[in-house]
Order: sequence, then C-alpha cells, then structure tokens
Amino acid sequence: MTRPTIAVVGMAETDRTTVLAQEALLLVLGSYPPAVDEDALGVVKSLMDDWTSTAELDPIWNAISIAPDFNADAVRASFARLKSWEARLSTEIRLPKGMLALASSDLQELATQRQVDPQGLARLLRGGAASTRIRQLPPAGPGAGAIKQPAAPGKPAARRNLARRRMLGIASAVVTVGCLVFIGLYLWGLRGGRSWNSVAPEFAEGIPLTGARQAGIEVAGTLADDSWLSTDEATRKDQMKDALRELPAGVQVFFVRDQKGAIRATARWFGKPRDIDVQLR
Repeated sequence: MTRPTIAVVGMAETDRTTVLAQEALLLVLGSYPPAVDEDALGVVKSLMDDWTSTAELDPIWNAISIAPDFNADAVRASFARLKSWEARLSTEIRLPKGMLALASSDLQELATQRQVDPQGLARLLRGGAASTRIRQLPPAGPGAGAIKQPAAPGKPAARRNLARRRMLGIASAVVTVGCLVFIGLYLWGLRGGRSWNSVAPEFAEGIPLTGARQAGIEVAGTLADDSWLSTDEATRKDQMKDALRELPAGVQVFFVRDQKGAIRATARWFGKPRDIDVQLR
C-alpha cells in the first residue's frame, strides 16, 4: 500500500514542501525534552531560510554544535527522525557529514530514540502553521481525483495579493537582518564574551599550534601553520581525538582555528560509553 503523503493546498510545490520540512524540524527539535535551547532554535530558524527543495542539516549542525551545552545525541536522534519522514515530506533530507556513514538500520534505531509531541505532530498533519492548510491525501491510484486549485483572483484581489506579497517581502528582509544580527551576538556570547585562560599547546601532538586557551569546558587552539589543513583527513581526525584525550577530564570540546580565526576542526566528547566526534571544515 502506498504511504500517504502530506500536501499543502494553495502554495507552489517547492514552497509547500519547504514549509513542511521546516515545521517538521522545529517539531522534532522542540518536543519535550527539547534537543536544543531557545537560542539555538533561533539559529536553526534563520538557517532554514536557505532551504529550497533540499533540507541541508550540515550547516545547522555546524552552527549549533559550538554551544557548550550542545546535546549531540539528542540532535542526531532528531535529525534521524526527520530523515524517516523524508518520503512523506517530499523533501530530500541531507544529513550532517558526521551522520552520512550511518547505515539505514542505525538511522531507524536513532529515530526511535527521539519522541515527538503527539499533539504537535497532529497539528502538523492537520494544519501546521496558521497560514498553511495541510491535509492527508489518499494513496495515489487509478481514477484518483486531482487536487482542486483555488480560482484565479479578479483584478482587485490580485492587487491586494500583490500588496500583501510586497509587505511580506519587506517583513522577510527585516527578519533576515535581525536573524543575522542575532547569530552574530549569539556566537560572540559563546566565544568572545567569556574569559579565556592560556593553555600550553603541547597536548596537541602533531598539530602546529601557536597557543591554546581555555574557557570552561572548551579549549581553542590557533594554527601556527595552515599547511596542517592539507594533511589527509584521517590523520587530522586522529590528531584531534588524541589532543582531546590529553586535556583534563572536565574539557568536553577542543577546536582549532586557522590563522584568520575561522574554526576548521572540532573534537567533542559525546554518548555513553563516551566517544569522540570530530568535524573538519
């Protein structure tokens, strides 16, 4: 039997599938207990504006994973749950690079670990956002009726719709600017707004650091030579893992900046039993 699909009536195909995918991601991340806090959820909302027919999760992972209280297990499970809805959402869900090696069975098991608010799921299937009408379509088959599209508006209605679209465009631009400012302040609060103490860089054997600093559970190192970035990926990952293991037990994250200050590698403890996840950029 063909699985029912979700459709939004009265919107362009790309728009409606994008809206559904966005609402679905907010649902899986925000269901109790939430996988991310309100600040990170705001970052997620702003990054989803770039989605079209594809839901790119790697930029979202990279943006929120630098938070000191980032719950990698909960976010992985949330992304896996979203991936399990891929066919129903009619949107390609591209997982973060760190999840691409997972087998389908592993993703299915991860998806079952993330519980979703049943009322929120019902609202998504029934109506989603206030401006979006959603309904369950029956399985496609011979003689299935076509979806009725709204009648074309007359000239007065068309003028009103044009004015409404212009206002929405202006509002969207204002929201986008606000989100960019928010992300900048958010990242500044995570990195620049805290006290950093110097750490001897000898713990990072094989990684040419000019120095390292610690703030709470994070240690940051700056490359003395960016040629390390051209070293093969497997070697860099092993060196990042070894460096994190050499740091005191209270340190949960070690990341490396290039000479321009951009974060190019991150190693983070996660899971039970504890393991190390490495992201290279």
